[in-house]
Amino acid sequence: MPLFRKYAEVGRVCLVTYGPDFGKLCVILEIIDQNRALVDGPSTVTGVLRQQMNFKRLSLTNIKIKIHRSARLKQLTKAFNDAKVLEQWSKNSYAKKLENQKKRDSLNDFDRFKVMLARQRRSRIVKQEFNKLVRKHKSVRKLPIRHKAKLNYWKNRPNEATRQKIREKKRALTKKIKAKKAALKPKVAVATKSGKKK
Repeated sequence: MPLFRKYAEVGRVCLVTYGPDFGKLCVILEIIDQNRALVDGPSTVTGVLRQQMNFKRLSLTNIKIKIHRSARLKQLTKAFNDAKVLEQWSKNSYAKKLENQKKRDSLNDFDRFKVMLARQRRSRIVKQEFNKLVRKHKSVRKLPIRHKAKLNYWKNRPNEATRQKIREKKRALTKKIKAKKAALKPKVAVATKSGKKK
């Protein structure tokens, strides 16, 4: 797979990104040097006159037409129209983005307010549908292992009567253990103040 797909070459359609012709299309007719190129709209279609332009002001597109170096305006216009450059450009995602940006810039305060309300309405609808799907698939939802362990404990938990029996058994075992410990303790004679031994 090639590293670059777009090259600054004769016939390459470019978008002007700076200057009085900002946002217009033009075609490279000649590479003057490593910094400049001779471009033309054609002027009868896009409005960009034949002139030299710095590469910093040009953004290369994926569109390329077949023309020879320094083609005349008539030949350039014919090749430009035959290749349907404007139709190809209108389908480009970057062109659509620029068009949306122009529309956004032309809105007034009330239009922007309406757009805000429409976005809120859209997000509310999306959230409602998402919550419906979550509720529908809640039982099938994958849970972390620790949550599964908790669920299994509460599902398999014994009833109250069984728990009472377990508690009684624990108390009985505790009493037996205490009794055995008391029996194993040695009896030590302790002298009192009267001199008698207990």
